[in-house]
Amino acid sequence: MNIWQEKREDGKLIWTSRAKIQDFSDSVEDISFCPKVYGLKLAATTLNGRMKIFEPTDYANNINWYIFYHK
Repeated sequence: MNIWQEKREDGKLIWTSRAKIQDFSDSVEDISFCPKVYGLKLAATTLNGRMKIFEPTDYANNINWYIFYHK
């Protein structure tokens, strides 16, 4: 799963890859960021019904993410 950042430069949208999360053994079916009030977290569900919540190890660059919760 890749995390991309969208920027607008000179009137054009530019997408930059910010992170790649490879902690899945099955296809990712849905992802969602949590509300801003809870901090930067990303939830992902897979085809086999598993859910993982990720949080960046370094909020300054958001490159490395770790599993915050797994069910």
